Amino acid sequence: MDYTWSDQMNWLPVMGDFDLLDDFMGPTSAPFLDAGDQLIPSVSDSRSPIGSSSTISASLTDSAVLKSRPVDSTYVDGDGARRSVQEGHRHASNLYAVEPAILPILDLGFPMSSQIADGITYFQHPNTSSLNATTYNTISKQFTVLCCRQPSLFATQMTSAIFPSHPYCSFCLTMFQVSPPENLPLVHSTAWQEQDDHWILVLAAITVGARHDNTQDGHQCRMTFEEFLRRAIRNASENGADCDPLPFAQACILSAITHFNTSGTRSSGLALAEAHVACELYARQYRPQSLKDIDPSQLDLQWRAWIAQESHCRLFWCQWLVQTYTHLLRVEDGSISLPLDDHDMPSSEARWEASSAVEWMALGAPDQSVLATPAPQRTGGVRSLLHTLYTKNKLPERISITSKIFMIYCLLAKTAEVARAVRDPLSSWSPGPLAETEQSESGSEDDRSHQQSQQWLPANSIYASWRNSACDCLDAIHWTANGDVALEKGYEKPIIFHLHLSRILLLCPYRALIATGRQLSTARAQSSQGFPVADLDTSVLQSLTLDDHKVRLSLVHAGAIFWHCRRYSRGMFYEPFGIFVSALLIIIYGIYLPQIRGALVKIKLSVLQNRGGEQPAGSDSEDELLPDNILLDRPCDDEMVQIFVRKGHEMNVKMSKAGDICVPLGQRIVLEEAIKLLGRSQYVHLADCQEYARTLRQLMQKL
Repeated sequence: MDYTWSDQMNWLPVMGDFDLLDDFMGPTSAPFLDAGDQLIPSVSDSRSPIGSSSTISASLTDSAVLKSRPVDSTYVDGDGARRSVQEGHRHASNLYAVEPAILPILDLGFPMSSQIADGITYFQHPNTSSLNATTYNTISKQFTVLCCRQPSLFATQMTSAIFPSHPYCSFCLTMFQVSPPENLPLVHSTAWQEQDDHWILVLAAITVGARHDNTQDGHQCRMTFEEFLRRAIRNASENGADCDPLPFAQACILSAITHFNTSGTRSSGLALAEAHVACELYARQYRPQSLKDIDPSQLDLQWRAWIAQESHCRLFWCQWLVQTYTHLLRVEDGSISLPLDDHDMPSSEARWEASSAVEWMALGAPDQSVLATPAPQRTGGVRSLLHTLYTKNKLPERISITSKIFMIYCLLAKTAEVARAVRDPLSSWSPGPLAETEQSESGSEDDRSHQQSQQWLPANSIYASWRNSACDCLDAIHWTANGDVALEKGYEKPIIFHLHLSRILLLCPYRALIATGRQLSTARAQSSQGFPVADLDTSVLQSLTLDDHKVRLSLVHAGAIFWHCRRYSRGMFYEPFGIFVSALLIIIYGIYLPQIRGALVKIKLSVLQNRGGEQPAGSDSEDELLPDNILLDRPCDDEMVQIFVRKGHEMNVKMSKAGDICVPLGQRIVLEEAIKLLGRSQYVHLADCQEYARTLRQLMQKL
């Protein structure tokens, strides 16, 4: 078997020789492969960006709740490197003083203590708008109509007619406004100056902001707000309430986010469907106004027209991203795809957050006069950006962080499209008249088509090349993100989490890993043999052995998710899934590595034989200097990552506090750490956390 070897980490070869797994699997039918499907092309060398953001010594001095952080806090000031953002959460408000337990399902209704405003200590950020009295009264009256009146429009009434106080609701609205990276930058700040026109959007913002109250009463408030918001949206949709389509669609997307981690998929599916309908209704009514048609002297009108265009753009992408999250993280067989049209990406955060038309103009056209028509400042459509990213491994310098997050998931969507294409039996067929010989071979062709649709994707050369290219693109985005981390003195923004999670979703069969983890957690008491590799899911076994380079690379990112969530977590709805799947990946690798080490050595020898039995010059001397250990959840430099990806099967893999992940004690401690992260008060409002923690706890009892 011929093999093209590459020194680049992302392009290390995938073994297609399934006979090497006979010791584990017994007789199996190998997936359909073309003759050349084991050939992986090689390209120029590049390095991993994983460790770079972790080598900056810096301190973090404040909570993201305050949005602005001092940048001059160093070791001299008594702060250690990379002080956790979690420390700031405990001091931003007295609402964080209590660490609540995960609550059972409560009777719907606001608690009495939510009326007490004197106990709330919070700040008014200069760039936020407080809740005005008129909008508060409107929301309070709607609560009475939708939730408390007898007979009610809905089957279930609230247990109490109490509604939270004006200061409390204003606090929740402020918390929503000061954390746009967490809530997706969907709503422009000018919307809060027009609260009276769209109270449902204000209610949605209050509902999302309520999760910052991590007390038990705050948890009950959030649950009641969610139900109130659901009823308000349902009532407006069914009764044709006179709502502005844009803020109503924005409210529906925020509602879908609040229902993302609810128990089961029905409520989240309904919320997502309502968001889809609302966005479709808005899109049909949307009529863009060109900035060129507005008198340049009417700067405020130009700004308002630009806000409408940008809000339209961001609404589309936020809806697409929430739908993508749902298919990736919650649907067992969900499939994602790119938008059909070449939609523009959002503009920069600086222009979006401009507080006045003059500031917006200065950011858009710094070299032009104030009365000049502003430049569009667009970064291009998604498909042109993808083309540049794939072919040149770079993005425009002015592209926003929000757009980079969208691009991360566009890369996953493109790879998923390639996967569907290579599994399509018609992908290798060319239309034409059917020859007689082909007519007589229809039965064998049916078998061949079935094998192609069920093939193991990493062994397909086309898919493998696209996946490797996607890794290169993610590395390019990661390098620029690491530059931002350096400028922020080590502070990691949410994009770092997305970059780590995307590698896991791309490089390993994460759905099969989750199924394996749940199967192990519910298995009967194990014999002295523990978990035999013969019982392992075929796709997981193939990945651990034949695609081991990619599994070890995803393992590094799994450890990095532990690092990130311990220090820079924002309690976002997608974080618990990342913690859960990272823990399962680490544990399953640790359980089965001792059993497959022999197979990995056999595979490496097979590769060496295919290369003519020659080792690279200087490899013996290099092997003597190789490290014996890697600590996954601590910063790893680039060389360490490269070594682990190539020869990690010979290394001891460790985690902080746990030690070796290949021994039961270390595995139990890893699971304990994951359960501890999932049990944080900032995740108390996410129902999936309870299920994830329960699965990990059951698995821990089996070890």
